[in-house]
This record gives sequence, C-alpha cells and structure tokens, in this order.
Amino acid sequence: MAPSVVVRKGVKVVTALLIQELRKIMLGWDTQHKKRRFWIRNWIKRRNQYEVSETLLKELALEDKEGYKNHLRMFEEKFEQLLLKIGPKIQKQDTVMRKALCNNLE
Repeated sequence: MAPSVVVRKGVKVVTALLIQELRKIMLGWDTQHKKRRFWIRNWIKRRNQYEVSETLLKELALEDKEGYKNHLRMFEEKFEQLLLKIGPKIQKQDTVMRKALCNNLE
C-alpha cells in the first residue's frame, strides 16, 4: 500500500473514534462522572433557627466532631488551646454601632 492510502485510513479511524466520543458526550453517556448528590448536615439545617453562631459551634462540637474539624480545620481541643493563647491579642472593641464578636466566632 502507498503511504498516502495508509494515512487516509488512519485519519478515517481517528475521525470515527472522535465522532463516537463526541456523541457520547453530547448525549450524556459519559459514565466517568458521578451524579452529584445534594445533602446537608443536620446542624446546618438548623442554622436559620439560631441567630448566634456560638450555639451552632457548641452543637457541632457535641454532635459532629468530624464536621467541626472540617469547618474549622482543627479539633475543638486544639482550637480552644489556640484561642487561649491568642484570644487577648485578637479581641475586638465594641463600637457605637454594635458589640464586638467573641473571639471564637471570628
């Protein structure tokens, strides 16, 4: 076979494969991606019931230790140790407009 014939056959094969993949993608046949599931943790569902984040953090620490760690990127004990060390240095002042947030809420 002549080199040009081999090249044409190769191009036809590659083109056919590309068309097949494009059809899969356009028709949603791409099975590599999982469907996303929407879920929400119980403490987040109750977030709108409370107006104080402190209550939520306390609840989270008691109810869902892994969720607390995921939210603050550390366990409660480590957070409390860190807060004791730097709390006085980061404490905000109250203003005429509103009271300052507690250190553990910032």
